[in-house]
Amino acid sequence: MLEGRNFTIYTDHKPLIYAFTQKHEKCSPRQIRHIDWIDQFSTDIRHISVSLDVVADSLSRISEIEMPSPIDYKEFAKVQLSDEEFQLLKSCTNSLKFQFLQVPEMDTKLFVTYRLEYVIRLFRRSFADRFLRLFITYPTHE
Repeated sequence: MLEGRNFTIYTDHKPLIYAFTQKHEKCSPRQIRHIDWIDQFSTDIRHISVSLDVVADSLSRISEIEMPSPIDYKEFAKVQLSDEEFQLLKSCTNSLKFQFLQVPEMDTKLFVTYRLEYVIRLFRRSFADRFLRLFITYPTHE
């Protein structure tokens, strides 16, 4: 994927930057092999301050990223049938056209509309939390 392409390696590891500028006489054979291997791909290696390395900072916090728990579609469908607000919306003659949608790999059907995503009041908080987490960015070191 990298072979034959020009790209830049950004690192906060100053010894790696120095390794490409020092004379090979000062390097051990092992260091020379490592430098030669990296050199096959790119010699455009630049230093970036730790505080500016947002990508590495985010990847180092991968354990802090939470995957949302799955949505209980069976419970959602059950509550949907008894929710007063939803029943009122469904019975109104407006532009909302609700249809039954089969949930893949389940024996559950939900009422959905393709013009507006309607979520029953009981489930709004959990849906909002799940979808907002997809867009959260973590602060970087400053």
